[in-house]
Amino acid sequence: AGLISPLVGEMSAKPTERGSSSASHELPLSVPEDGDISPARGENKGGLNDNLLDIARRVEQLTVFLDSDDGKNLVAGTKRAANFLNAEEKKGVVSADINAALLTLPEELALHAAIIATEPKVAASLLRGDYSLAMRELAGLKASIYGMLDGGVQVNDPDPAIRANRLALLKRVALATGMIADFSKIAG
Repeated sequence: AGLISPLVGEMSAKPTERGSSSASHELPLSVPEDGDISPARGENKGGLNDNLLDIARRVEQLTVFLDSDDGKNLVAGTKRAANFLNAEEKKGVVSADINAALLTLPEELALHAAIIATEPKVAASLLRGDYSLAMRELAGLKASIYGMLDGGVQVNDPDPAIRANRLALLKRVALATGMIADFSKIAG
């Protein structure tokens, strides 16, 4: 039995016990079913992080972020996007491949530009272990998410190509925020 999996679960619960208003935190840590992490199998690469100090730092910074207005607003926007994705993913796979030629509405273009600008900044911040900066970068997506969802863009467009493209925008939001945590599963 592995040691990391139970500890990650325990550490993810700690923010609530410390008085965080956020009831649930799910970090994007892949831990094999048996909890056995092996660098020899490449399991410490590509997102898996078995450094307990680093995990603790991420949980702590995530807790602070989620208690801020930026964090609460980003969670709300991400959940709205996730609702569209969840409904569509029940019907099949939703691609994250965006066809820029199909983006015509200002709100779509703005969200696309924000995603393209934000993803490398978040990735670079994560590589440096600066989770706080990564979360602030993600918070910048909130205005574009709300702009698209509240700006009259019909995500479920009758044209299948446009619909798939708009869902791909929302999928990219989920993937970008998923570099930190699964915001759709955070209570609040």
